Amino acid sequence: MSNTALFRLASSLLCLAYLLQGVRAAGGTLDVSVVLRGGEDSQKQGTTDSMAVDGAKEGCPPSINFPSQYASCNLDLKVPTVEDEQEFAQVIPHAAQQSDFILAMGYFAEKAVHETALQNSGKTFGIIDFEFTPPVPNIASVLFKDDQEGFLAGLLAGEIANGRNKKVAVIGVNQLDIRRKVNGFANGVKLACLDCTPYCTYAKSFSNDNHESDSIAASIAGLNGVDVVYNAASITGTLALKKLTTENGILAIGDTTDEWITNWALGSVPGSEKVITSIIRDYRVMVRENIKAALNNHFVTGLTLLYGVTNNTDTTVLRFADCHEACDVYNSDLKHKMEDYMTKLGNGDIKTDIDHKTGMWKTQGGGGSQCKLFDGAVVKAANNHTKNTTKSEASWMRGGSAVGLVSHYVNAFILLGFIKVLVGAGLP
Repeated sequence: MSNTALFRLASSLLCLAYLLQGVRAAGGTLDVSVVLRGGEDSQKQGTTDSMAVDGAKEGCPPSINFPSQYASCNLDLKVPTVEDEQEFAQVIPHAAQQSDFILAMGYFAEKAVHETALQNSGKTFGIIDFEFTPPVPNIASVLFKDDQEGFLAGLLAGEIANGRNKKVAVIGVNQLDIRRKVNGFANGVKLACLDCTPYCTYAKSFSNDNHESDSIAASIAGLNGVDVVYNAASITGTLALKKLTTENGILAIGDTTDEWITNWALGSVPGSEKVITSIIRDYRVMVRENIKAALNNHFVTGLTLLYGVTNNTDTTVLRFADCHEACDVYNSDLKHKMEDYMTKLGNGDIKTDIDHKTGMWKTQGGGGSQCKLFDGAVVKAANNHTKNTTKSEASWMRGGSAVGLVSHYVNAFILLGFIKVLVGAGLP
């Protein structure tokens, strides 16, 4: 048998092997576990968990009708009774026993995901809203682009303040992911309104220790004439916003969920008419698209996956909430402006200019900020998680997984086996 003929035969058999693999996979089922944050309010309207449930059901239907390597998906939804490490230590290992792809949400799942992944090297894990550094081979850290989240809020706040007192403020917590939001907010404000002043403060706690929200609200009110305040994170920030909207009539921008629905209880809490909108992290899209990536063997582990604004409304994971009671402020003209900003951000015409590793302004060598800190409220950074490796929001369309690598070697062995048999048969 000539070398040319052997090469042609090998090529044909390799194509056949991949075709057979596709047939096998297309007839199979992927077992998927999605571990939610949990807790008493987990399934209430508008929460991150309720969005994630919708996304999981869309991404993992019993019978798949979108492009996939599998014919069906078996979904296991796990809802911890409380959001703490002890609960996740029970839930995550159980999920790994049941499923091949495990996607968990939140900081408190980190330890259990890490330990379980090390004990189950043949399975694929993802964790949303936490970043492993250094990365773990069979875990993907899945993050929203915090800087874009704050940037969008800043653009809106700047547009509103431009015709008013030209003062805005943001409340954060001094850790890396929130610094990206805070400084992204400041850069968005300055792009929309160059002569506006973005004031920034960092709370000492997420959970309003020692009623810290009261002093923060008083400090912002003392700035005299702040038009808009954005809560970049924490219960502390939400409580400060509630005080500012009711006692000072200051406009508010929420974060992560539609806060008019969640924290202002569908407009039943005083001050809801001052909530202009919120920057929503769309966990429905995030969870759905990552499950789809797993179904196509495109879910890449051992690195950080970053998702943000795209020009595809089906896949963008950041968006503005409805204006609800504040549509006289967040009117149609302003909405069109924000849509234009999102288009430009999605195609790269404008950028946040925030360094992911430091959370600071790149223009100042990665260490600057356009924020004007007030009351000296800068505290020691906590729980900083720096980034090692990243992929763009299109990552689910590239690369492979441990499953894909195994399939590659299986195909190679199939090919070698065919060649050995044929050559042994004395083909000319």
